[in-house]
Amino acid sequence: MLERDPRTIYPGHGPIVLDAKAKLREYLEHRAEREEQILTGLAAGDRTVEALVERIYADHPADVQELAARSVTAHLLKLETEGRAAKAGRASARAWTIIEPKACARCGRPVKGRARYCGSCSLALLQGDAAGSA
Repeated sequence: MLERDPRTIYPGHGPIVLDAKAKLREYLEHRAEREEQILTGLAAGDRTVEALVERIYADHPADVQELAARSVTAHLLKLETEGRAAKAGRASARAWTIIEPKACARCGRPVKGRARYCGSCSLALLQGDAAGSA
């Protein structure tokens, strides 16, 4: 959204935001901070959404716990998509861990999820370019 050079934001709740770029940067910084808190919690041994919420939202009222759990879950799913976290188990028994992002077996770029090749190399291989580089 920053690339669109917005001036004003009309949020679904709260007042109109007249300095849109500053507010968007604030949102991005907050998301990065929350992601770091989640990674710190995982590194400290917190493996469930509930444990991460207890750590990160300890100073918040109990009535925000459900929404906090949704936010933490969204971050964990993003980290999983990026190949930086993995889950094991089902629903309430689900445990999360930090994992090192994998590298493409062909070019060395980061690979998302469980793939062996990055998107460019996967496409090249599908098109029959097994010898070339991406």
